[in-house]
Amino acid sequence: MKVGSEERKLRCKAKISKLVKHARNSWISQRGLGKNIAFEVTRPGFSPILYSGLTKRLKAILYPETEENPMYKSHQDRARKAKYYKPSAQKKENVCGVSGAEHGKRVHQQIDYYFKRLKENKNLTIEECFPNETYDKCAKNILSVLSIKGWSIVATEFPISDDACRVATAIDILAYDSQKGNLLLLEVKTGYESEEYGVHQNDKGFPSPFHKIANCPRNRHMLQLMGMKELLQKQYQVTIDEAYIVRVLPRCKSKVTLISMSKWCYAHVNRTNLYEMLRESN
Repeated sequence: MKVGSEERKLRCKAKISKLVKHARNSWISQRGLGKNIAFEVTRPGFSPILYSGLTKRLKAILYPETEENPMYKSHQDRARKAKYYKPSAQKKENVCGVSGAEHGKRVHQQIDYYFKRLKENKNLTIEECFPNETYDKCAKNILSVLSIKGWSIVATEFPISDDACRVATAIDILAYDSQKGNLLLLEVKTGYESEEYGVHQNDKGFPSPFHKIANCPRNRHMLQLMGMKELLQKQYQVTIDEAYIVRVLPRCKSKVTLISMSKWCYAHVNRTNLYEMLRESN
């Protein structure tokens, strides 16, 4: 593992301080509108403005006919899921007791709650935070992976917005790699065990200019990572050093898998194109 210099670590800590203390943080509040998530942004001296969620906007401009939420899956999407069904991934019992959107919501909420309690007591374990084994085992597995990697949580459900695009989102986890001195962006994903997560030969591409990139769950999530990274760069002047999908697999042997952001997400032309598409669609 490449160890970061002390100077790099200090620069990263300065970036973290800039983000967590940024004035914009107090401007944003999340609102649920049916099955859609929107964000209300209230700048000092101005009336509140409703910004669409990043995932909703990406879906509208790049994969409008693809539904990811299992609660709202179309017959076509269910057929795709059955077609790519992998019995080997389903052998083990779901130890969490819940699945789908409900499971994802619980994992996010428990990690967020645990982090807030951790700020009060740095030695608190998740078992102590959720007594009588009421914690979700997937939440514990995620926290265990972060601990093993030497990554400490900086913020959870961290709101960011961009005025030019009129778009906002909440970053699942911002973390600090104490070995490398890197700022990390982590997006937690649950509920993709019974369909092909990566590229399948029958997958079609996104609309131009991303037509060479297959529309599959992994690449849709990579677009989210790229979008969040670009919003932070443009609006906050903060550069994310590494970004990962934290894929949760409760029925599989590897309970949590880290997937680093794809190389095509770092390409300047792709980042520019995505930001312009977000800006032009507001």
